Amino acid sequence: LPMTTRAALLVLAAAPAAAFAPTAGVVAPRPLLRAPPCADAAAAALVLRGGGMPSALAKLPKLPKLAVLGLVLLAVALPLLAQVAALWRVAPEPALDAEVWRRARLRAVEAEGSMSAAQAEAASKLLSNHAAVLRDMTNKAPRSQAELPRLPATAQDLVDRALAEVVIRLSGERSEPASSKEAEVWAQTAQLLAARIQTSTADLQHHPRFKDRAPDMSAAAGAAMREVLRGMASSGTA
Repeated sequence: LPMTTRAALLVLAAAPAAAFAPTAGVVAPRPLLRAPPCADAAAAALVLRGGGMPSALAKLPKLPKLAVLGLVLLAVALPLLAQVAALWRVAPEPALDAEVWRRARLRAVEAEGSMSAAQAEAASKLLSNHAAVLRDMTNKAPRSQAELPRLPATAQDLVDRALAEVVIRLSGERSEPASSKEAEVWAQTAQLLAARIQTSTADLQHHPRFKDRAPDMSAAAGAAMREVLRGMASSGTA
């Protein structure tokens, strides 16, 4: 039996016998509990009838009937909750390159006076949400816009650096990819991010899941970010 069901059955066995089993010359009271609707219903029913109880269980401390009922319900609910959690499981939190993002944040602060309002907004949005963006970029089972191909999780570190590069370029500087493979990932990241940005309610109307959501950023900020993304997408070094 599953461990949770065994625990519930042990507690049931320790409940007052008068609640579950008849005695000589006394009309048996109607059981307060019924066998739970699970795969172990037969075993639970055996305990409810008072049969098959090991002698060691009789020595367990008695619990209030409501506590017994709560444990039985918990034993039934836990497997269901585990299944629900599996359905809603999201990609694990990605590991970020702290040094790359420190440099990107520092550059954005230093360039604050020279950046346009649109560039500053775009950089701020990505700085504050880069972990979620990275997770979406490498999620093999995305919950929205699944038609857009994501990047493999094995390229997560390169995608991370590409997102930081977007902030750096919005701030007026630029870095170069260290290899042709990194240039390719930068280009793919730029293409995907450009397609994922929602800057108006009109953009959201095309996606039923987004209809009640606010745009990611203003149209001006989206245009500033897409300008940078176009340069990265063209060759990864533009």
